[in-house]
Amino acid sequence: MTKQLGTKVFFCSNSFAAYRRTVLLSLGGFKRDLILGEDMEFAARAIKAGYANVYCATAPVYHSHDYTMAQIVERYFDIGVFDYRNQWMREEFGSHGGEGLRFIESELRYLFANAPLEILRALAQTAAKLFGYRLGRLEWLLPTPIKRKLSMQPGYWRS
Repeated sequence: MTKQLGTKVFFCSNSFAAYRRTVLLSLGGFKRDLILGEDMEFAARAIKAGYANVYCATAPVYHSHDYTMAQIVERYFDIGVFDYRNQWMREEFGSHGGEGLRFIESELRYLFANAPLEILRALAQTAAKLFGYRLGRLEWLLPTPIKRKLSMQPGYWRS
């Protein structure tokens, strides 16, 4: 079943997560050598160790970013780097399974019905996300100074 669900199995965000301390410590805590995604990487390890990742749809959470286009590219570059460097998660649980396309379709349907003037902005942001993500997946081809410029976490590239 986990392969069918793909990355949804271990989706997690520190912005609205709570961890059982004993489990967190027994599994070694958050890895420090990740560019981002320590929340999802830990959730994947916990699930692999037999624990559960529970989602509560009724929990009230407000989490938002007002990124510029350049910041969107940087953020998604980092996500691409994380994805490339943690391929074991997709191998263990399956792929993203078209989540990005489903999100885009849902967003466009909403905008067509409620805010048609925002469609071009949304498409531009989607293009920036895809561009950044694909660059991040190819980070092994890029020299470190370029990675620093493309990343929202330039300090990550010092080591």
